[in-house]
Amino acid sequence: MCWCTPSIRTPNCGSPECHPPNKTVKPGKRSEWQLRVIDERDELVQRIDKLTIFLGKESSKLDSEDRDLLIEQRECMSSYLRTINKRIDRF
Repeated sequence: MCWCTPSIRTPNCGSPECHPPNKTVKPGKRSEWQLRVIDERDELVQRIDKLTIFLGKESSKLDSEDRDLLIEQRECMSSYLRTINKRIDRF
């Protein structure tokens, strides 16, 4: 299930907002802090994807409260990703 659109049952919906393409950024084009933000975004995307895959495969084995907390965590991570993407768009 994609964390960005709960009705889609794939780990990656392909949406550029949710799953931005890997950007090759030349060091001279961006400042160091901008590169760190881009790295943070890329790491966050990987973590969200891993959590989504885990929830799809293992959620039935979890206690319902633990499952709900992981889903809530994924929603917060997704919100954070949207904010980071907005920041990157302003670079």
